[in-house]
Formats: sequence, C-alpha cells, structure tokens
Amino acid sequence: MKERFLQEDVSVRLGELAANLVRTKSRCQNVANRDVVNSLIEDSLYLIEWINLDADVPTETQLSSLKTQLQYWQQNLSNIWADPTKRTNLAFEIRRSERVLNISGLLNEPAAS
Repeated sequence: MKERFLQEDVSVRLGELAANLVRTKSRCQNVANRDVVNSLIEDSLYLIEWINLDADVPTETQLSSLKTQLQYWQQNLSNIWADPTKRTNLAFEIRRSERVLNISGLLNEPAAS
C-alpha cells in the first residue's frame, strides 16, 4: 500500500486522506463501528506520515495539527465512544477533511473530458 501511495502526486495523496476522513466521519454515526473508526484513524495517521515525505512546509504544518488531533482521538476513543454527544462532536470535528481536500488543490483542477 505504501509503495503505491507514494507513487501518487501529493495532491492525490491529500485527496485520499480526505476520503478516508469522510469515511471515518460517516462511521461515527453507528455505535457498533468503534473498531472501524479506530482503524480508519490509524490509516489516516499513516497517510499523513507518507504525505509529509514530499509535502511542502505549509502542508506539513497543517497536517501536523491534524495528526495531533487524530492521535488524541485515538488515545481517547473509548471515552469518546461511550458518550453519544462526544461521538457526535468527533464526527463534527472530522470535517477537517474539507480543509485537506482544499489544500490538495484537487478542487481547483479542471474536470477531465
């Protein structure tokens, strides 16, 4: 997975991270998805690490903040998951995926014909 991922442009990698965060957000709605959410957070942490290998400094800075937040959520997932309000807040906070997609530049590219 890592080798294939690293062959992509940084913008495509950021798009994949954004998609992973959207999947994470959608899984927060169901209490039975705790392990899935934990796995998706772990995947996002790897993706950030791999993106930062080739990212520019502003992108690294933004991803560093996201990485810290994801690590906090991962470490506190049991506590967050037990409380429906905290779980809803987690899903709301994962909206950072929109920012990741914006910094990827993929939204600014012309559509393929």
